[in-house]
Amino acid sequence: MNTRKLLLALLLGLSSTYAMAQNSSTLSAGVLAQVQQDAQAGNMQALAQAVANNPALASQIASAAAAANPSQAVAIAAVVAKAAPSQATAVASAVAASVSSSQAAAVAAAVALSVPSQAAAVAAAVVLVAPAQQGAITAAVQVAVPSQSAAIVQAVATATNTSTQAVQAQATAQAAAGQAAANQASQAISQTGGIGVSVPTSTNSNNIPEVNPDVEPVSPAS
Repeated sequence: MNTRKLLLALLLGLSSTYAMAQNSSTLSAGVLAQVQQDAQAGNMQALAQAVANNPALASQIASAAAAANPSQAVAIAAVVAKAAPSQATAVASAVAASVSSSQAAAVAAAVALSVPSQAAAVAAAVVLVAPAQQGAITAAVQVAVPSQSAAIVQAVATATNTSTQAVQAQATAQAAAGQAAANQASQAISQTGGIGVSVPTSTNSNNIPEVNPDVEPVSPAS
């Protein structure tokens, strides 16, 4: 009997926890307003804290912040992804969907630089949001995390139901755009002052040109 009561208590506890999670699955009006205010002010530290306080809502925070200040969308994507690395793919997708598709490659590169282990998944997710930018997105993420170049191509090919050869061909054709997006991502991250990542200096194996020497890479955090 005691065992049954214990099991029942556990089940009720799990149900209560699940219900609370369901009820808090969207941003409250107060949090949303604060996120928008912080984004408009360019207060990345406050946005990171908001994510730390609400990690399950990282993608919603990122989306709201990017929509409130599109000019800072790339930096916002990096900051939020860094604060909630397990949500990196959702964050990249949400930010890319909230701003002009012309920023998609830079958003993807910024998130990949912040959470390199998610680079392939990030590239695939952002390509689905901005398919017209597929080549630039793939190239930008390859520049950001060259060690995952093959995995990035494979992930994009799987997501778009195309061949890896076709995906790489598009990335090569859009190499300059991808390089520019990766540079933009690196600059955006450096301006936040709190994320230590850097853009690699060569990806010649994929016919992507070297990083623009006029752009100073970010030094890794100690």
